[in-house]
Amino acid sequence: MSMIRVEKITGKPIALQTGEVVRAEVIDVYPSGGVTLEIAGAFITARSEVSIEKGDRVFFKVLSLSDSGEGRELKLKFLGDSATEAPPSGAGSSINVKA
Repeated sequence: MSMIRVEKITGKPIALQTGEVVRAEVIDVYPSGGVTLEIAGAFITARSEVSIEKGDRVFFKVLSLSDSGEGRELKLKFLGDSATEAPPSGAGSSINVKA
């Protein structure tokens, strides 16, 4: 399963709902496997196993939001890139984000 683990969120707070499809822009990709994403005006620094490149616009579907003993957890499903500005159909990779 492809994973993304959030390390830091800056900018405005993100208000997401389960089932929502969001578009993210890949702001930067680091050699260590880290990425910076922009989602709804918030900048998210994360570690990623998903193969994405700087400048990509990608879609995620929010699978769940929960609070755990280790912090807030956000589970996303990676839907692919947005070359046409519309979410692709079909199955994607599941992504687990912890903040």
